Amino acid sequence: MQLPAMDFGIRSTVAEKITNYGTAVTVGVFIGTALTTGIAAGVAGWYFANTSTITTATSAITNLLSTAMSTATTATTTAATTKLQEQSQDIAELTQRVVQLEHNFRLLNQTSVHLDSNTEVEL
Repeated sequence: MQLPAMDFGIRSTVAEKITNYGTAVTVGVFIGTALTTGIAAGVAGWYFANTSTITTATSAITNLLSTAMSTATTATTTAATTKLQEQSQDIAELTQRVVQLEHNFRLLNQTSVHLDSNTEVEL
């Protein structure tokens, strides 16, 4: 078995230096990009935090929330009013049924049964 020949010449040294240089440049570009993006995001955050844009957005969100709460309150009130009207109608119907039952009960109390026959009823 023959070992591969090792080249210790200038060609090998240049290839190794190019590989190391390429790796260093790649890592440097990556770090530089991350650093630049971080700085840009920090500056943008500082700008938005210290301008009236945030105040305007906050007031818009507050207005939106108050409108939503008002709508929800109105819907709840409408539902409660509808339920109350339905209950009032139910009470009116039940009152009419009770009046009818009382009337029928009075009619039944006015009947008389002859003692000599259990089948004859007078009104």
